[in-house]
Amino acid sequence: MEPLKKYLAGRRKSAFAAKVGIVPAYLSQILSGTKRPGFDLMVRIERETDGDVPVSAWVDHGSSPSSDAARSERAD
Repeated sequence: MEPLKKYLAGRRKSAFAAKVGIVPAYLSQILSGTKRPGFDLMVRIERETDGDVPVSAWVDHGSSPSSDAARSERAD
């Protein structure tokens, strides 16, 4: 999760984890991509970073159910 990695560069990850209410190990899993935060945590991260890591940063803009359906319909 690049925006969060960039935000945390030079910051104490354990302190950030505590501020958003998670353990450092879970933050590490999020940063490595093995875990994805739930919506509530995404919102807490956005608030703690003053919007530098918005909820929208977690959305895969390349594919969504509606865009996949639209592509499928065009292909028919």
